[in-house]
Amino acid sequence: MSVNWAYLDLDGTLTDPYEGISKSLLHSLEPWGITFDEDSLRRLVGPPLRDTYGTLGLAPDDAELAVERFRERYDVVGWAENRVFDGIPEALGALRAAGLRLGIATSKPTGIARRIAEHFGLAGHLEFVAGASLDASRDAKADVIAWAQTEFGAGDGWMVGDRSHDIVGGRAMGLATIGVTWGFGDRAELADAGADHIVDAVGDLAAFLTS
Repeated sequence: MSVNWAYLDLDGTLTDPYEGISKSLLHSLEPWGITFDEDSLRRLVGPPLRDTYGTLGLAPDDAELAVERFRERYDVVGWAENRVFDGIPEALGALRAAGLRLGIATSKPTGIARRIAEHFGLAGHLEFVAGASLDASRDAKADVIAWAQTEFGAGDGWMVGDRSHDIVGGRAMGLATIGVTWGFGDRAELADAGADHIVDAVGDLAAFLTS
């Protein structure tokens, strides 16, 4: 297999979205009186929204209402309550210089993901931004990867992410997988999901992929 592409998760891999997502999650759940401490909230960052609301016990109709409430805040202000992890721009530059072709594969809707990539100066490093569809027809990470391959011609490579669904989705699509621990998942979660490699620092990711 010729590994020329790196499919990069966004939340918890390239950027730290905790402030915007946590505030928007709490806003979305106000009608049901559901609140969380910080540790519990951090565990909710990453998976598709509908999966998250399902694990919280919301019925499908209520989950759709919660998604709408999340987006009414996040799409206006939450997306900008975000920051790029230290070293990511330099790492992306090093990967491109080494000949890797880079794109985002995220559970976040494509339009918002593209807005974030452009606003925070990441878009210039990328050949594509692939995300979920608004109608839930493309939510799973494997479906996002498949869409990237069909829509943008992306090929074999690595799926890089911080949560188990990144690893599971990458493996399902035949990609090699790298788990990163500076986001919202830990080594145990990533190892249990079957990550081929796990790195603890941004510099280690760039070094591994360019070695």
